[in-house]
Amino acid sequence: MNVFSLSDYEQEISPQLSPEWKGDAIDYLIYGKQFSDIIFDFQMAALSTPLEKNICIHFVKCSFGNNVFVKSQAQKLVFHFEDCFFDHIVTSEEAGQGFLTGVKIFDARNCRFEQCRFHADNHANSDWCDFKMEKCVFEQCSFSGQCTYYAFYVRDCKFIGCQFKNMEYETCDVPEIIDCEVRSCIFRHLKIRGDLCLYVCGSCFSNCSLEDIEWHIEGFLECDFDNITIKDANLYQGYLKDSRLQNINILSVKMQGDLEGNITDNIISTDFCIET
Repeated sequence: MNVFSLSDYEQEISPQLSPEWKGDAIDYLIYGKQFSDIIFDFQMAALSTPLEKNICIHFVKCSFGNNVFVKSQAQKLVFHFEDCFFDHIVTSEEAGQGFLTGVKIFDARNCRFEQCRFHADNHANSDWCDFKMEKCVFEQCSFSGQCTYYAFYVRDCKFIGCQFKNMEYETCDVPEIIDCEVRSCIFRHLKIRGDLCLYVCGSCFSNCSLEDIEWHIEGFLECDFDNITIKDANLYQGYLKDSRLQNINILSVKMQGDLEGNITDNIISTDFCIET
């Protein structure tokens, strides 16, 4: 397996970068490369970098395939991805060599993820990180594990045929899902906890199933739900406002919050309790 060296890619800020990212402390720009069977080893770079400085890598129009690992003890490892493609990437942090090991900021825009497995383990990487996605597509991906985020923002993304199972995460900022499409996905054995709750706005959920869910929710606003099955769920502190719900099957669900201004059609419920 090859070892990736940062010294081959050090450049100045490029005009190809998105305007929003200009001005970031980007140390390395990598453009148009294909990576597979490779280890990104940032441990030596971390030793020569001041603790207060980010090691920041910006990938543009790159692709990532099987057996891509990150090995790092960096204090602040920052990944920016733009127009990149990910296929069969695994983020498991076993032996400290997952794809996201040591990453403190993961920021992706206009990227596509196919058949990737995102698994987090707090025992391997206990520090919190920022996770930001915009205009990305996830198809046939799986998400699992214990996650801790300082910030969790997902905007204008698509999740198609994905699975979210055996997952628990906590955040110290309001996690946001804005203007997303979630289609034919499975949510099972999930817990969202923390003082600040999940906020979902302008998103569409269709042909999805949710089972054994415990979510602390800020609220759902102007969302669209079609052909959804919800079973054994507890939704706390939330609201559902100005949304459309049709073909919903609800079984053993408890919700604490407000329902206002919604349009409903063909709602089948058994043991559904709402506390306001």
